[in-house]
Amino acid sequence: MKAVIFDMDGVLILSEKMHEFLYRKTLQHFGYTLTKQEYNTFFAGRGTLDGFEACFHAKNIPLGDIERYITLYRQLKRDIIHHHLKEHITLREGTSVLLTDLAKKYKLAIATSTIKEFTENLVDAFGFKEYFSVIVCGADVKKGKPDPEIFLKAAEKLLVSPKDCVVIEDAENGVLAAKNAGMVCVALYDAERDLTKADYIVKDFSELKKLLHSI
Repeated sequence: MKAVIFDMDGVLILSEKMHEFLYRKTLQHFGYTLTKQEYNTFFAGRGTLDGFEACFHAKNIPLGDIERYITLYRQLKRDIIHHHLKEHITLREGTSVLLTDLAKKYKLAIATSTIKEFTENLVDAFGFKEYFSVIVCGADVKKGKPDPEIFLKAAEKLLVSPKDCVVIEDAENGVLAAKNAGMVCVALYDAERDLTKADYIVKDFSELKKLLHSI
């Protein structure tokens, strides 16, 4: 193993509750509901456009309305990111300790479906530039997860072969993208998600640290 590629939302930072809230609030504004299971199926691990397309298809919402939904979602998210970021988003426990340890031995990258504006805000707010030499976001690829493009691009920028990369994910689409890229995938346990296609499943960053040093 030469490199570790991290998803950001739900992995490095705990933001899934915020995203679920934002997607639900957006859909409610237009008269639709969103269950927890639907959020995990349509949106978790996906970019905003891909998520809404999956949701629209399942709920028979006209695709012509999608830009209005995305615009509202990003307006709501922008307000939180710019004005209330640390009220809604926190680092996963043990993040700084893990990254400090891994940076001594491996190349590190972030591969997130989050748009560039929000990615940059989060990277700056939590000091991730200290650890990550490569950051790839949704705008840098044509196809979102479960397509492997985002992880392959991260490996290319790291100058590391995909077979020498380990991906850390928390969503089924992310796990599938990592495996489609030919990479080892470690998933962070979530009882509500099917992560069984990952090579390993760990409960926290302490367990992840021990695992990565044994691979």
